[in-house]
Amino acid sequence: MPIAFANVDKQTCPCGCGQVFSVFTGNLDYASDSSAIFQAAHLKHADDPHVWLLFRTGPWVRGDPRDCWVTLHLYLRDQDIVTVIADPQESPLWPTRSQEHRYLTRSEVLQQPGGKEWVIERRLEFEEQHRPTHEFLNESAGASPATSDVVICTVCGRTHDKAESELYFQMPDEVYALSEEERDRRSKGNSDLWVLDEKRFYVRGLLPLPVAGRAKPYRIGVWALVSPQTFTRINELWSDPAQAGEPRLPGVLSNQIPFHAETTDLGLEIELTGPKTRPNFFLKPIEHPLFAEQSRGIDEHRALEYSDRSARESPCDSGHGAKTD
Repeated sequence: MPIAFANVDKQTCPCGCGQVFSVFTGNLDYASDSSAIFQAAHLKHADDPHVWLLFRTGPWVRGDPRDCWVTLHLYLRDQDIVTVIADPQESPLWPTRSQEHRYLTRSEVLQQPGGKEWVIERRLEFEEQHRPTHEFLNESAGASPATSDVVICTVCGRTHDKAESELYFQMPDEVYALSEEERDRRSKGNSDLWVLDEKRFYVRGLLPLPVAGRAKPYRIGVWALVSPQTFTRINELWSDPAQAGEPRLPGVLSNQIPFHAETTDLGLEIELTGPKTRPNFFLKPIEHPLFAEQSRGIDEHRALEYSDRSARESPCDSGHGAKTD
């Protein structure tokens, strides 16, 4: 039997939304004599199903004999199931982690030879074999198995998966610069909102860059520093289906984007798009290359440069920057 179940538990979402979600734990058998322990958390935010899937493997890091966990985030986009190799602290299962094991960052997985391929293979096998997860993700009409378009760079000729080509920052740079102990003491946040010292407020959104030859823009996931009043207003409109009618709100870019001179502190406007989607960020007019890219657009080669830099040597490494969204 490919999957052996250990148990199904219930946990409360740590983001503060109050929902109680199911966590499936078991064993996934693959190949002829190999297996991986899994944990699968089923959640819904704004009525959209998404799954946090963790696989436990043997040691992956030289000099560290501990078993390792790999973290995946599965969610729907345009009726396709998107798979993201994520950082462990983003998962709702992070608070219940075992101190005896190592939880690999996204960068560590991508830097491991064959790591990404192993993870995707296990993820596809898991959804095929685990009926509860398959039904949970496919409950939205028309959802299809994990697929994504492949784009071909017209400059270098390389192919790239669109689902792996959009990067984002896990947290604001100011928060990331703190030690883990100091960060836990001075800040609190989740994948959408962050508060530092109870007086600096951040919101996560998307910085769209038009791409020649694509119908949809390349979106960099970044954070904006906002005033307490703006932060409160965004919270008030969080679940409002009419939030897209709100006038644009002011903010300040709070991440250093690769390939550019200083990008933190660039002024921007926040456009709310709906309770099921993240806001769009538009830079205020300024003589800066990033504003030029957003206003004039980029080519496919530039989009792939962003992604390649993020996977290899992001200036916000250790899982902070350069992650697929």
